[in-house]
Amino acid sequence: MRNDSRGGRGFTLIEMLVVICVITILGGLVLSALAIARKRAAIQRQEALLGVLEKGCIERYYTDFNEYPQSNGNDGVNGCEQLLKALLTKDKDGPYIKIKEFKTLDTNNNGNDELVDEWYKPLRYVVARDYGREPPNKHSFRLWSIGPDGVDDPMNRDSDDIVNWKKGKENEE
Repeated sequence: MRNDSRGGRGFTLIEMLVVICVITILGGLVLSALAIARKRAAIQRQEALLGVLEKGCIERYYTDFNEYPQSNGNDGVNGCEQLLKALLTKDKDGPYIKIKEFKTLDTNNNGNDELVDEWYKPLRYVVARDYGREPPNKHSFRLWSIGPDGVDDPMNRDSDDIVNWKKGKENEE
């Protein structure tokens, strides 16, 4: 038996390495759970933003003008530029959007800001007549975010795009 002058037994190198490994594994689990929670929160914020735009801004515009803002073709980014311009109009009860509540950015460097999502990618907006639908129907426009993966694939049921219609259904009711 070894006589330790400190009166106790110290930790061996192996024991210290095991403790460090356990702490590292637990830290990794916590960080990955935190990343998932942050992504989920960003998606929920984006869904809320689309809801505010749809119900609070675009529908108010429709009530005053009896038509949805133009999108000038089926390019959703161009449509978003047109949407922002329309919602900023001072005609009738406008402006229909409080710009301080939304993120905007000129993502395509053409001098026109677009509304952007939580990941600073432009939102997409296309009015029904520009994607081959005639109003009135349940969704007379399409408004969407390309989501966290940055890939524009709104009609794919499995994509992470955040949309204002039921994904995977071409024929809205």
